[in-house]
Amino acid sequence: MSILQAPGAHPASSSAPLRPDIRWDVVGEHLDEAAFLWTQWELALGSPDFVLAEVAGGEEWRLRAHLEGLALAAPAAIPRLLVPALQSEERGRLCAAGQVLLGLGAPEADRAVWELLVEGPEETTEALLRAAGLSQRAGLTQELAGRLSQLKPESRPAALDCLASLGHVPPALLQGSGLDEAPAELAAALRAARFMDRAVAVPLVQRGLRESGAVLDAALRTGLVLGLRDAWLRCRQLTAEGTPEGGLSLVALATGGEASDWEVLIRALSSPELRDAAVWALGFSGQRVAAEALLGVLRNGGGALAAEAFAAITGMPPDVGAPPPAGEDEDGGTLPEVPARTGSFPPPTMAPGEWQAGAVEAWWSKARSRFEPGRRYLRGAPWTPEATLKALMSEPMHRRAVLAWELAVRTRGAFHLDTRGWAYQQARRLAAQRLVASEAVSRSFSSFITH
Repeated sequence: MSILQAPGAHPASSSAPLRPDIRWDVVGEHLDEAAFLWTQWELALGSPDFVLAEVAGGEEWRLRAHLEGLALAAPAAIPRLLVPALQSEERGRLCAAGQVLLGLGAPEADRAVWELLVEGPEETTEALLRAAGLSQRAGLTQELAGRLSQLKPESRPAALDCLASLGHVPPALLQGSGLDEAPAELAAALRAARFMDRAVAVPLVQRGLRESGAVLDAALRTGLVLGLRDAWLRCRQLTAEGTPEGGLSLVALATGGEASDWEVLIRALSSPELRDAAVWALGFSGQRVAAEALLGVLRNGGGALAAEAFAAITGMPPDVGAPPPAGEDEDGGTLPEVPARTGSFPPPTMAPGEWQAGAVEAWWSKARSRFEPGRRYLRGAPWTPEATLKALMSEPMHRRAVLAWELAVRTRGAFHLDTRGWAYQQARRLAAQRLVASEAVSRSFSSFITH
């Protein structure tokens, strides 16, 4: 039975005799490669250099092939290779082993995973919960929800995020008294609240809007999806005060604002603390006035972030004014760490380089007349919900979380896409949600966020 095609219990028990035909050196290579590729795959999910199809057919395809190889070596591989891998300090190895063990469903595999989830260190449980959030195992959400009270307090936020990834969060989990003393858990509960009944979710969001930091960020993100006017007013208040939380307030005003909101974002470009977040947000506004403000940033030495934001509005080709490609890193490089999920939309770190503003200005002088003031554009074409859905297939991976969230807001939560999930599953889900996306409200957030 294939872990990639038919998740569930493995037909063989872990007590079966060792198969003489197993090449353990090859199986070990599968684990090593899966550990490496898991990290590369997670980086690709937030990369400016790939689109969805490239991730699905590249790092992800290779990763899943190696996971398949490990599954085919079961049940003998469970005690010999997979369970020992759970003692690793390497996140990619933990995730890969956890993904295979959960997919097998063998008693020995389950016992090893659940014991570590309850008793293991925080880094181990976080990795295993990330693997669980990607699992297609039937009944996993109920299993995890039933064991949530057994987890250490520091592991509960990751468990709530895992349940949200699986799309099932029991209401009782968001009403626990432990939320009173644990901001990280409250933030995770708020991120999960969009999947709950409004009677549970709305009071939780209202509470979060009075907080700060990650809790407020999560309350804003979920509150706008639920259509809560208090969340929208809080975004405007934070931006006017110059204290946007995690960039989300700026992004919200860019995607759902009006002319006065865009002017606030443009003024934020003059603040050293807000400049990058404002540049990033303006790229999602689709407005001509924003493009011209971003051109001003490029004139003053702005780099890849401003150029990308300008191109996201105007459709400027990527080679216009671009610096020459950087050379390869000579040190061969250790793998960068996978960034932690925070639930916000902070500006990405882009490659260094200064754009030739004169070349961009020359291109814009010819293209500018095609853009009507007040009309929204995406890559030079008029913005529509359908265009945004298509962009989730064609835009760089690091821009897609904002696009998916905006469609969720504009459909009152009917549209949902986990942009950190398997790329091949994302493509299927996008195809299945065409009708939902087409019914998204196109007006400013103020016109329909009224509850």
